[in-house]
Amino acid sequence: MDHHPIPADENEMTSTSPQMQMRRNKLSSHFQGDIDDDGGVGVVDIRGSPMGSAELARTGGWVAAVFIFGNEMAERMAYYGLSLNMVIFMFNVMHRPFAASANAVNNFLGISQASSLLGGFLADAYLGRYWTIAAFTTLYLLGLVALTLCATMPALQAPGQDECDGFAKLLGKCQQPHPWQMAYLYAALYTTALGAAGIRPCVSSFGADQFEERSPVLDRFFNLFYLAVTVGAIAAVHAAGRNHGWAAAFGALALAMAASNALFFMGTPLHHMDHHPIPADENEMTSTSPQMQMRRNKLSSHFQGDIDDDGGVGVVDIRGSPMGSAELARTGGWVAAVFIFGNEMAERMAYYGLSLNMVIFMFNVMHRPFAASANAVNNFLGISQASSLLGGFLADAYLGRYWTIAAFTTLYLLGLVALTLCATMPALQAPGQDECDGFAKLLGKCQQPHPWQMAYLYAALYTTALGAAGIRPCVSSFGADQFEERSPVLDRFFNLFYLAVTVGAIAAFTLLVYVQRNHGWAAAFGALALAMAASNALFFMGTPLYRHRVPGGSPLTRVAQVLVAAYRKRHIKHTTDLLYEVGGAKSAVRGSGKIEHTEELRWLDKAAVRVEGQEEINNPWRLCTVTQVEEVKILVRLAPVSACTVMLSVVLTEFLTLSVQQAYTLNTRGLPVACMPVFPCLAILLLLALYYRAFAPLARLLTGHPHGASQLQRLGLGLLLSTLSVAWAGLFERYRRAYAIRHGFLPLFLTPMPGLSAYWLLIQYCLIGLAEVFCLVALLEFLYQEAPDAMRSLASAYAALAGGLGCFLATAINTAVDSITGDIDAGRPSWLAQNINVGKFDYFYWLLAVLSTINLIVFIYFAKAYKYRIKPPTTPHN
Repeated sequence: MDHHPIPADENEMTSTSPQMQMRRNKLSSHFQGDIDDDGGVGVVDIRGSPMGSAELARTGGWVAAVFIFGNEMAERMAYYGLSLNMVIFMFNVMHRPFAASANAVNNFLGISQASSLLGGFLADAYLGRYWTIAAFTTLYLLGLVALTLCATMPALQAPGQDECDGFAKLLGKCQQPHPWQMAYLYAALYTTALGAAGIRPCVSSFGADQFEERSPVLDRFFNLFYLAVTVGAIAAVHAAGRNHGWAAAFGALALAMAASNALFFMGTPLHHMDHHPIPADENEMTSTSPQMQMRRNKLSSHFQGDIDDDGGVGVVDIRGSPMGSAELARTGGWVAAVFIFGNEMAERMAYYGLSLNMVIFMFNVMHRPFAASANAVNNFLGISQASSLLGGFLADAYLGRYWTIAAFTTLYLLGLVALTLCATMPALQAPGQDECDGFAKLLGKCQQPHPWQMAYLYAALYTTALGAAGIRPCVSSFGADQFEERSPVLDRFFNLFYLAVTVGAIAAFTLLVYVQRNHGWAAAFGALALAMAASNALFFMGTPLYRHRVPGGSPLTRVAQVLVAAYRKRHIKHTTDLLYEVGGAKSAVRGSGKIEHTEELRWLDKAAVRVEGQEEINNPWRLCTVTQVEEVKILVRLAPVSACTVMLSVVLTEFLTLSVQQAYTLNTRGLPVACMPVFPCLAILLLLALYYRAFAPLARLLTGHPHGASQLQRLGLGLLLSTLSVAWAGLFERYRRAYAIRHGFLPLFLTPMPGLSAYWLLIQYCLIGLAEVFCLVALLEFLYQEAPDAMRSLASAYAALAGGLGCFLATAINTAVDSITGDIDAGRPSWLAQNINVGKFDYFYWLLAVLSTINLIVFIYFAKAYKYRIKPPTTPHN
């Protein structure tokens, strides 16, 4: 969790005082809830803070219980549906004897119930009921996604499906599955069983926690809870694979479980958290003692993290307890980072795989025009990046980075499971699949999907986009949290992090293309869902090794307070002597050390000017601290640098479609066109491999910088390479188009020209790949190190926001160029005509080159004016 200081009024509790020692020894019990006057245990919110009367009035009760009923209903549908289908599936599809199939399902049922002691133990001893349900319900969904893939992909099923009839199955004469196929099936099945076992003992108890402990309505709650169980069981009967096949049946179960997860997390703002007893050795701290009163008043600050002896902020574990030296020694560092690298690699495979496949899927399967399909995917890319501010805000303000990733990664998986169902079930696809050939699709003559089918597709697609947006600003920052704040290896971490991104992209552009071409759309989207499920699993597997940081309150509120206070005192003369800051070594902003005053943006300083008799120190809307003002200044100074990367995102977005259209007209020598985007990734791999061995030492000779080049220097180099890439693309496109005209290929824009190799595109691909790694790695490192301590996720969202704005700007540029340069009535084709041979893609590339040059000049201006908050080390690290 985030490093957070204890408020200034706790300075009297030194690290060696009896009070502090008692707080350290008993922090985990403090986290469990406050004490009522009668010695019982009160109610806490999701962060462990005691709930006041206003919060109690708007949370818990029947409204919160409704979400738990819905969660249980959907989960029971998945559970009973799996129990009902599994015996027949193993008998018919896996060719297992009926007795062996029944035994496997009996073992599944037994494990899912007998192992419930594990869930109950973890809930009562460590995690609490809410977080136990959150963890095991994700494991449950992972198992169901894996089973759906088994029902979807012939490679995971027993061989000889077509040759084995019912009589042969009864006699056991069918080909048996390979051992690895059965190992996969059992691993998926018992993963599901373990997930069910973990949540089974917790859900009903957690539902009952939403009422008073001796409430007379508890018997009614349990009756309605069992009614939800029964409704789920009835719904499970209709999930049998009779009308739409096994893939649809198991996909429906996975979707039910995803809906269960979604309902559970949707109800989070309304839930009361677990009631926990205070350990017996705390009986001496009575409810009226000064110590207990101090604990009540400062419980939220205790939850934020312990204080180092030097006034800095310590590291906490997943429950908010301060980490001692022994825990610090076995957590964090490169071992924890490995799980984050694996998580990011698998998630990026899912993200890029979806971006790569979605246009063709909408064109071929949903019969949508190519332009509409491309716009839908551009919007997906834009939303998934521009909405990252939401994830950054939630992480910094409320949930923390770990739980933000946990929540949105589940939403992400829900969207991918829904898309897999769309690719699997004919009922969700456009009608007339067999009657529509390629020519009819180009002319738009195929039957269009029903409105509800498109609504389902867009809901699934943008749910995925929202999930990606939530985790994007958090993962790199959470990985950097595993190291010391000023560690010299942070630049290496960000390079390796981007290496994980690149490996995931390469897998999407190669393995996924192979799966789609050889096994169809259902297998391709199923592989994406499985990659995302693997990403989730890797993330949660690393939980015992992570260091955490707790959210420090709404950063947007603090920004608004500074702006309001500065505006109210806009006529007051500025003077540095009257600027307000709390005393002591600690800042008043939770999760942030004190920030020194700077002379830039002096008009904001008026928010911290004290005017005797006109302000209340405790009213931050009238008087802010210097640290709070400096936070806002930092966010303002970071914005122009991040904004200059919008143009890089425009170029990347345009290359994603324009370069592929170029490749269709060139000789790829047998390489699928969809694999062409792998070459920028290979360029990135090469640079990252040689960065510390070749680039950094050479650059160090020129710049004298210990890392070879500063963050802003690397950003500038990346923007320069991006400009060169589109300039070269324009030159080559001019040559390619002239070649097509000379050799009679003018109308044949989908026919490869044998005499012109596609590998000329490698130059622009390699240049943009190098530009991407220089820019984006440097930007992530720059934003993390320069951002205020309590706003790092929000600042990291700047990078994703710039990417999203670039996607939207690319769409706007395309639309403007198409409307300005084309005239259908006059017979003048647009620069971006569908027939690339009659368009003027070269002019368009040169327009991008001009815009990129202007952008580079603007960046150089802001970079020269920028003053680093964190000074770079004077010597290179090993």
